[in-house]
Amino acid sequence: MGRPKARLFCLAITAALVTAGLSACSAEPKSGSSGDGETIRVLSSGLISDSLLQKFKDKTGISVKWEHISGSEWAQVLQTRVAGKTDIDVLNVQSGAEFNKYAKAGTFADLSGEKFLDNITDVGLKPGIIEGKNFGYARNLYGIGVFYNTDLFTKLGIHVPANWDEFMAAAAKIKADGTPPIVVSPAESWTNQYFYHNAIAEFADSHPDFMAQLHTGESTWKDNDLFTTQIKRVEDLAKAGYFMPGSQSLKFEDARIAFTSGKAAMWLMGSWALQAPFNPAGFTPGAFPLPINAAGEPAARGSSLADSMIAVTSWTKKQDAAKKFLDFLSQKETVAQDAKEQSIVSSVKGATGDFSPYQKDWNALIDAGVPFPDDIGPGVNAEGPNLLGQIMAGTSGASQVIDQFQKIQDNDSKVGY
Repeated sequence: MGRPKARLFCLAITAALVTAGLSACSAEPKSGSSGDGETIRVLSSGLISDSLLQKFKDKTGISVKWEHISGSEWAQVLQTRVAGKTDIDVLNVQSGAEFNKYAKAGTFADLSGEKFLDNITDVGLKPGIIEGKNFGYARNLYGIGVFYNTDLFTKLGIHVPANWDEFMAAAAKIKADGTPPIVVSPAESWTNQYFYHNAIAEFADSHPDFMAQLHTGESTWKDNDLFTTQIKRVEDLAKAGYFMPGSQSLKFEDARIAFTSGKAAMWLMGSWALQAPFNPAGFTPGAFPLPINAAGEPAARGSSLADSMIAVTSWTKKQDAAKKFLDFLSQKETVAQDAKEQSIVSSVKGATGDFSPYQKDWNALIDAGVPFPDDIGPGVNAEGPNLLGQIMAGTSGASQVIDQFQKIQDNDSKVGY
C-alpha cells in the first residue's frame, strides 16, 4: 500500500517497468574494485555507481563489492543468502515488510547510538527502528501528491486547492473547459492507492497505536475516518466523471504519458515519476498534497516514504568496515552524487540531488510530509488498491470496499504479517 512502488514503478520499467529494481532507471554498475586493503560485500536490490564506491575506497582504503540482484530473483536470493549467513557484510533491502521480517529474525546489527544516524532525516530513520532499536536507515525518500498542469490552472484561474471542496471545484471547472481532470491507471492497481495514502499516514501519525491495534483487532479500518472518507470521495469522483475516459485500461506509463502530453490536468502519483522519461509537452508541472482536509481544518500534508534500507549484518566479521560504509553513505558531500545519479531524493539531510527541473515542489512536499506507516498488512497492501479500482470502474461501492478492506485485514491479522 505504500511501497512503490517506486520500486513497483521501476521494476515496471525494467521488464516493462516492474516492481523493485532500478535497472531501467540507471545503468547496471560493475562491482567495486578490490585492492590490497579490506573488502566488504553488499547484497542489494538497488544500484550505486562505481565512482561512488571508488570515493569510499580512496577515503578509507576499503573496497566494496556491490552485488545487485534483479527484482524477479531478489526475494529468493535474499532469503537463501541470509539463511546461510554467507559472506554479506551489508544488506540493502526494501523498507516495510521485507526489512521488518529480517530485523525481527536477528539479521541486522544494532546501530543504536551510531553518530552517522544523526545525518539522516526522521523519515529516513523511522523504518529502521524496531522495538526501540535502530537497525538501519533508508537511502531514498519519496513523496506522494498530485501532479498538476500549472499553465492550465492559471488559464482557468484555479488556485492550488486548499481543501477537498476546492479540489472538487477545480475538477468541475477543468472538466467544463474540456480537459479530463484526473488520469488514473487501474490496469496497474498499485497506482490506485494514492487516493487514500495520506489519509492513512495522517491518521496513523495522530493515532500512534492505530496500526498495531488493527493487527490485534482492537481497531478496524472503519475507525479511521480519514480513510473511510477518502474511499467515499473516490466514489464521488467516479460518479462526477472526473476520471479521464478510458482510464480503466491504462497502466502507470500510459498515465504518465497522458499527463505529460497535456491530456489530463492532474495525476496522483509519487515523486519517482520524475525519473526519466518525464518531458511535459508545452507546460510546467507542479505538485501539491492531496487536500483530504475539509474547509476550516488544518491543511493536509502529503505522505512521504522511505525506501532502500541499508543495514549491517549481525554475523559479519567486518562490522567496523561495514559501519564506515554506512557512515560514508550518510555524508551530505558524498551522497548528493548518489541522489543525482539514481534520480532520487536522499534521506541524508540537505543532500537532495538535482535530477529534475520539476522537483522543487516535490522536495517541499517531502520535507513537510507525514511518514506513511511501514506496518501495513500484506493482504491489505496487495489487494487494497485493486478494491479501489472497482469503485473507479463502477463495479463496487464505497461501503462494500470498506467492508472488504476489513475482511482482508482480519485475514492478515490471523495469518500474521
